[in-house]
Amino acid sequence: MERRLMAADGGVGVAVSYHAPPVDIPGLPLLVALHGGTYTSAYFGVPGGPSGSFLDIAGRNGYAVLNVDRPGYGESTLLPDEENTFARQAEILDHVIGAALQRWPAPGVVLVGHSIGGIMATTLAARHAGRARRLLLEDPLGLEDYRVLVPEVTDAFLYDRELHMSAEGYRAFLATNYFPQWNERYEYLVTIRRRLALSPGYPQWVRVYIQSYQQLHRTPIAATLRALTIPVHLIVGELDRNAPGKPYAPEAVRPQLGHNAELARALVPTLHAGALDVLPGIGHCPHLDATDRFLALATAFAGA
Repeated sequence: MERRLMAADGGVGVAVSYHAPPVDIPGLPLLVALHGGTYTSAYFGVPGGPSGSFLDIAGRNGYAVLNVDRPGYGESTLLPDEENTFARQAEILDHVIGAALQRWPAPGVVLVGHSIGGIMATTLAARHAGRARRLLLEDPLGLEDYRVLVPEVTDAFLYDRELHMSAEGYRAFLATNYFPQWNERYEYLVTIRRRLALSPGYPQWVRVYIQSYQQLHRTPIAATLRALTIPVHLIVGELDRNAPGKPYAPEAVRPQLGHNAELARALVPTLHAGALDVLPGIGHCPHLDATDRFLALATAFAGA
């Protein structure tokens, strides 16, 4: 069931939509799931394999999951442009998690961030030390410095591209960047995008997406992860080649971008307490393509 929490800061209320445990069971480990940039929290709660969704399986294995729509996505409040920064989002999410812990007392919080949600989770862990006891990153973006490799593009260019993207274009985008083999199971992602495109709020969503893109372009996370003292576990698809802005990079540079498994292998030994699992044959979305395997690794790490 979708519910709402209010996070307040400086007297200003911000509504954040979320999926949460249907019953109040104190003492369950709390996983806080932060979705990627072109999705909402729905893809953590939509069946991604024969055994069901990430949320379903986590609940059956004794975990409470707070599945959040990040500000500007789903039914969560759209922040003013000048406030829509990773730092401000981290502040809001910290309030939300604090409120959740009052209702669902937990022995600790494990942040689970996918794709751009990995940047968000890293930012939250760094700026609000002590909130999370562990950090789980699923195919996070920002392992390489896009500022060096990819030229900046204008907001106007991105706005026109996203606003007029067709269902066929979005399907091709997913097939190229996220899934090594397209499957009809992923078609609901295209449906969600098309419904959004037909809604009155679509232009505002496009603005949010543009702001997210521009921020991730300027926010490498490797140095931030090295500064953390909590355990960090990366789960990365072996075939993940996603690199935001790759089409805008010089042709000679494009082959260098998006080798995310290799980037993770180089990063993990430099972390204070790092671990890595690379999933063979999987692309950018292990929780959809290898749900049981992903959850087994996630819950083992969360409960360690």
